[in-house]
Amino acid sequence: MSFFSQLQLKKPDVQLHHRDDDLGSMIVGLEETFAQLKPDIVIVYGDTVSTLAGSLAASKLQLPLAHVEAGLRSFNRRMPEEYNRVVSDHLATWCFCPTEQSAIQLTKENINGSIIVSGDLMVDACLHYKTVALKESTILEEHQLREKPYYVATLHRAELIDDAKRLHTYLNHLQMLDDPVYLPLHPRTKKGN
Repeated sequence: MSFFSQLQLKKPDVQLHHRDDDLGSMIVGLEETFAQLKPDIVIVYGDTVSTLAGSLAASKLQLPLAHVEAGLRSFNRRMPEEYNRVVSDHLATWCFCPTEQSAIQLTKENINGSIIVSGDLMVDACLHYKTVALKESTILEEHQLREKPYYVATLHRAELIDDAKRLHTYLNHLQMLDDPVYLPLHPRTKKGN
């Protein structure tokens, strides 16, 4: 079952097929698509390379840009996502922030666009699809998690996974928790240490 059918979403009218890290070809593909479709507004979400590509393409073509999940900062310049966030926020006509704190951050950065606290779209999506997930998924039964408290953790950042000592420190901290920890392994973590 595809992602779109599983979540009962309409398939996209246009899909660009590029490697995840190929910013240049993403920008070119988006510019061509925007020129053809002539959108009234371009909406980008998050902090991925495709977010940055959409922001740069919209800016180059002077299209109004909305950045959803704006204002979030890790203050870690070693993370590529940090650049994607900052550039997208500074190019955006409208910055839709998940929290008051993220809106305050944009004010500190003298963002010229309109700053709107809209709430956290990811939380909204989790709440929206909770019923479907509980009905369709068997993962809680498979791991005997249905009736007892537990934590969910993911570990996938390069600075964590690529350093065996740091990874083991985090895993040891997770073991100290009172309730079981369900740790779905990200592909990067699986092939790591």
